[in-house]
Amino acid sequence: MAPDTLNCASLSTTGKMEYPRTAYILVLIGSVFQLLAALFETIGITAFFYVSPAPSRTYPAHPIYMMHAFPTLAIPFVMFIIIVWIFALVSLFSAFLIRDNPEAGGILSLIMAIISFVTLWGFLIGSLLMLIGAILALTFRPQQPQPPPAAPSPAAQPSP
Repeated sequence: MAPDTLNCASLSTTGKMEYPRTAYILVLIGSVFQLLAALFETIGITAFFYVSPAPSRTYPAHPIYMMHAFPTLAIPFVMFIIIVWIFALVSLFSAFLIRDNPEAGGILSLIMAIISFVTLWGFLIGSLLMLIGAILALTFRPQQPQPPPAAPSPAAQPSP
């Protein structure tokens, strides 16, 4: 198939692949913010459960001590951490997908940006960058090669 009939990034006239570079960079930076947010959420939840104040007579039922008594209480938090990391990695995958297939990568980035925008993952700036990058990827159209100038026909040339 010719590159212009494929629904993906195409070859330019110089032989290089054309893809929405700005969209790729914005989604990639947004995905890095998503990964940083996932790391901070993991550290924060872990610190909440394993770093606790000393028990006292006035506050004996601290959630940390409840966790040691009922370890199944940690299951929702562990599931949350796993889901956050999955979303962050899918966001990163969508950035790399934009290089090969801007339309599919843009749709996936848009979905991940909307999900993370609502939940404020990525410190909100990551979600915003991903949203802008996804829109740029969806509106990307590769440049059409210009046809070479037509040579004048022999009938149009004056005869000597």
